[in-house]
Amino acid sequence: MWLFDRLFKRFMQDGELVVIDPAGGERRYGRPSATRAPVRIRLADNATARAIALNPALGAGEAFMDGRLVMEESDIFALLDLVTHNLRWERDNPVRFALWRQARLAAWWDQFRAPIQAKRRPSL
Repeated sequence: MWLFDRLFKRFMQDGELVVIDPAGGERRYGRPSATRAPVRIRLADNATARAIALNPALGAGEAFMDGRLVMEESDIFALLDLVTHNLRWERDNPVRFALWRQARLAAWWDQFRAPIQAKRRPSL
């Protein structure tokens, strides 16, 4: 839940997301907005929070389809609207820039490690 918490504290700025964690505690991200209704979700387990934090698009979609991410207040469209609004592609959006920079660093690291890992693999 720590990674999930860190990610959402960083990118959720405009609009309010309330997450009920597996232990029953409530975590609030963002700030209330006059134009967006608050979105309330419940996570079934800590593995769901980790999957969403590691790959938000895939993790959240699979968790919703499996019933591990439950919409308590509002609907899935409101959640998608809230997330896409906070991740809009604009130069003055510091959240999007910060996440993009992390993705570039991860891609660079993978590219750097590929030759090293290839040498370790046994040849067939």
